[in-house]
Amino acid sequence: MDIHSGDDGQGVPQFRFFPADNSWTTLSYHKSYNMKCLLHLTRLFLSLVCTADPTVKDFIGGFTALHYAAMHGRARIARLMLESEFRSDIINAKSNDGWTPLHVAAHYGRDSFVRLLLEFKAEVDPLSDKGTTPLQLAIIRERSSCVRILLDHSANIDIQNGFLLRYAVIKGNHSYCRMFLQRGADTNLGRLEDGQTPLHLSALRDDVLCAQMLYTYGADTNTRNYEGQTPVAVSVSMSGINQCKYVTWTRDIFWRIYLNDDL
Repeated sequence: MDIHSGDDGQGVPQFRFFPADNSWTTLSYHKSYNMKCLLHLTRLFLSLVCTADPTVKDFIGGFTALHYAAMHGRARIARLMLESEFRSDIINAKSNDGWTPLHVAAHYGRDSFVRLLLEFKAEVDPLSDKGTTPLQLAIIRERSSCVRILLDHSANIDIQNGFLLRYAVIKGNHSYCRMFLQRGADTNLGRLEDGQTPLHLSALRDDVLCAQMLYTYGADTNTRNYEGQTPVAVSVSMSGINQCKYVTWTRDIFWRIYLNDDL
């Protein structure tokens, strides 16, 4: 079904329908209609017994109409689809790469759309084919509002063995570090490939403030990576590369830790 429009001479939109592969997809991202017309069309599709099917996927990436609506932030159109009989078939539908509409909304920072999907009970931690969740995409794309919304809806803050906190440490994003720690992120989860914990990584980066926060929230200074190194040993090994880093790290962090001073 395809869409052709005009008016009746009095400004009232008139529509004719022709067969096409996926009218829902066309409807979801067609930019030539204003929102009023789009909502009118959506209601019309829902009322017709025809080939328009919101579960149909496109031939490019396997996106449904709801994926495209998420991409462009068309929350009102999406609500009509989610209130239809197709909700259970489309709300967690996966693209060819395993992305759900929530992945798309989080990636593009569509706050209202993320809320809408969660309102209709979308799965909060679906995994893509690469094992990525919407929360991880929101973190990587720095969609702070989406991050908070997903965490407020109990998204797994320790997904992939603590990816979020380690990513924040690696990027030196102290606001994210603080947010994750305050929300209960595990400070001692290590990377599967090398066993580096957030504290090891902050030692590598000579990030004193991050190390202080991690220690305050329970980071274990005796945890060893797969090479048997503690965070102190990592800092020592870095001294051959940058003596200043080692001096700064030892002076500002670990002497106070071992002396049990307040951080």
